[in-house]
Amino acid sequence: MSNVVLRYPGQVKLTTNTEIRVRRLPLGVRSPITFTITAVTPSGTAANITLTAEAQIGATSLAVSPLGGALAANTILSLGGATVVTSAAAASAATTITVFPLNFTLFTGSILAFSPGALTIGSTLLPVAALPSEIDVGTRLQFGAQRVVTTGRAPQGGTQLPVAPLTAAIVANTSATTRALFAVVGCMSSPIPSPEPKLVETTNLLSGIGKEQVIAGVSQTMTVSFEQISGDLGGEEILTILRDVTQFNRELFFEVTLPDGERHEGVALVTAGSESGEIQDKRMIQATLQVQGATYVYTPAPFRFY
Repeated sequence: MSNVVLRYPGQVKLTTNTEIRVRRLPLGVRSPITFTITAVTPSGTAANITLTAEAQIGATSLAVSPLGGALAANTILSLGGATVVTSAAAASAATTITVFPLNFTLFTGSILAFSPGALTIGSTLLPVAALPSEIDVGTRLQFGAQRVVTTGRAPQGGTQLPVAPLTAAIVANTSATTRALFAVVGCMSSPIPSPEPKLVETTNLLSGIGKEQVIAGVSQTMTVSFEQISGDLGGEEILTILRDVTQFNRELFFEVTLPDGERHEGVALVTAGSESGEIQDKRMIQATLQVQGATYVYTPAPFRFY
């Protein structure tokens, strides 16, 4: 009888592009908050705004040529692939606009473009009703049959979302729901919860010379290691709990998504944290999270036969 070689289908799984997103929960709440975002018909006229003076990183006020029209608070202005967001309204003909702190330098003569956005194919700026929460980069939204991924942040109260080019038009007044979680962009580990069963001794006269135990519970813990990066909203959520004594008892909702679609989510308590930062080195944070109660949900990757 000839040898038969069995070729089992398989593919090595990687942690590359694993994503962890978190958000602090209100006291006493153990389920993620759901926000509704509604696409609306765009309003306003496209315009260009020219800077009349240089603005450094961290600046919150921009000197500009007289505005051709009024700007509302939380308006997104674009410069190439970068965005600037107004933090207060500005009247028509104003020569100064107030913005959220810049994370890059703007030079004299730079032109910031305002667009009302569009709901048509190819649009990269989606007009929406006032946002009920800040929305982070990489947030996935489903407007009817159209999937949307945000490419920039949008503040609470904003009326525009920077998105990847739409592949189909979105009907006005179509809504999408989101948990509005914040990515831990500096994460340097794949923080998958690790189970630790709680064993209880049940050996009795019927056990003979053997030993018996039962599992009475399971403890799920995870370790998140991340670099401190300015503007890392997810990292700031964890740091706030570690450093603010009024936040120590706040729980986090977490969502860990691996590149093959496997997902781990639940509510966790930050039980420990440590920081390292040697001379001429980066600052690192390591936090231990304890999954609370029966909140943990595991979603396996979709099965594929190769």
